[in-house]
Amino acid sequence: MVASISNIVQQFYVEPTTRLALIRSLKETGVVLGLVYKAYRKDGSIIWVTENARGVRDTNGVLLFFEGFIEDITERKQAEEALWESKHLFYQSEKLAFTGRVAANIAHEVRNPLANVFMSVQQIKKTLNSKGLESKHIEIIERNVDRINFLVTELLNSARPVKLNPQTHNIHNLLEEVL
Repeated sequence: MVASISNIVQQFYVEPTTRLALIRSLKETGVVLGLVYKAYRKDGSIIWVTENARGVRDTNGVLLFFEGFIEDITERKQAEEALWESKHLFYQSEKLAFTGRVAANIAHEVRNPLANVFMSVQQIKKTLNSKGLESKHIEIIERNVDRINFLVTELLNSARPVKLNPQTHNIHNLLEEVL
């Protein structure tokens, strides 16, 4: 592979600044331990590597070249990424579960007194009707009790996880339908 490289910065390092950081560290400290970066393989695919190197100097202390080894850690990085994603999804699901519990508690705390208000309004309405009286205020209270009940139901619905139903489709047919 070394013979086929004419420009190491462009052909090996995914991020060209990595090479500069490597050289700077070798000049300053004489050694690089565990430098992790992305690199191109001979076939052009990108891999994660870790590099350990030391600078080789002449008798005057001038850096001639560096030697060391590079290890492909792509599988480890992919496992780390999968673990992070898994933790992130777990955190999100816990957050959603907590939101659901809070929503259920709010619904309970609002609906109990709301039920009492509704029953009291029904009693007042029944009493007024038996005397041949009507009240616009009772109708306003009834509408607002219904509205609050609707809002509590919406709160509960929004806190529930959405059930997905993934299906395979022919992308060509979908595009034909849309275009």
